[in-house]
Amino acid sequence: MEFDREFLYYLEQLKKENPNLLEEFVLEYLTRLDVIFPTLSQNIPLITKLASLYINCFSSISLDESAYLKYEDMDIFTTLELVRKFLSMLDENYLAEFDRCLSDGTITFLYNNKSDSVCQEAGDNIDVNVSINYTVLDGCNLIHEFFHYLNSKPNISESRELFTEYISIYFESLYMIFLVRMGYSKNVIRNEILLRIDDSLNYAYLVLMAGAVLDSYLNTGNINTRSIIFLDIYRKSYKEFLQDISDLKKSDCFFETVANFDESVGYFIGYLLTFHSLKDLSLGTIKCLYINKNVNDISIEEIMHTLNVDDSNFKYLILDAIEALS
Repeated sequence: MEFDREFLYYLEQLKKENPNLLEEFVLEYLTRLDVIFPTLSQNIPLITKLASLYINCFSSISLDESAYLKYEDMDIFTTLELVRKFLSMLDENYLAEFDRCLSDGTITFLYNNKSDSVCQEAGDNIDVNVSINYTVLDGCNLIHEFFHYLNSKPNISESRELFTEYISIYFESLYMIFLVRMGYSKNVIRNEILLRIDDSLNYAYLVLMAGAVLDSYLNTGNINTRSIIFLDIYRKSYKEFLQDISDLKKSDCFFETVANFDESVGYFIGYLLTFHSLKDLSLGTIKCLYINKNVNDISIEEIMHTLNVDDSNFKYLILDAIEALS
């Protein structure tokens, strides 16, 4: 859900002058969430519980810069050749669309650029800007953003907004497995596993922080430690994070953290469902292809049913993640 960054910064400056500003903003966000993402709005406690379980399972994993090995060098022509081969194996229609995007300028390469690759609206069009740094990672970024493009159609649905990261992360991960099978180093997968664990923990933490604030306001009308302690009698998700949740109110990132709750959920669920789907590559790929082609026309419930996931087996998603990453 888009909030202008300058506006969020402006709110941070006003926070000390208006003690009710936090509650007013949370109410505004929840009102928008209920309209744009009604399913997400109705399942905040379930999502925060899942994030809490995930953090407790993976927080013991220690990561540092020395763990990341160097990516292999790769020129742009080899990257394009491999990406085209990968797409043709998935669906010849994807390859035809990819070639069209290259020829008409929909896909633009930013050479030796350290900025993030992005798929974004540009008027009535969708632009795909991919940073090229001449490593095997270039193809991974290209696949990721191209799949965002494939499901960025008019009348984007709630399902697409929630699951687009899952689709892109899954096919990016599948491309890395493809690279290894083509004879490239396993370092790319090793790096990716470490990065995915790190990123997924960061997003799980953001989901928990923002979700606790939203949950507290929805059910008590307040955002304070006392309300969250009371709520946790029923939730059993927040006890270990009470100080962090309390500190969030005073921090300079309160508004941004809350405003990006839906986006953080999309990334967190994306990682979790990718780990789940990677357990069975053949079946996982068939399901993800189906979801990608239909994501704007089917419900969240139907997607979860396709993936054989519901609130009764959410905890097993974490076990799947541990198994896939090991």
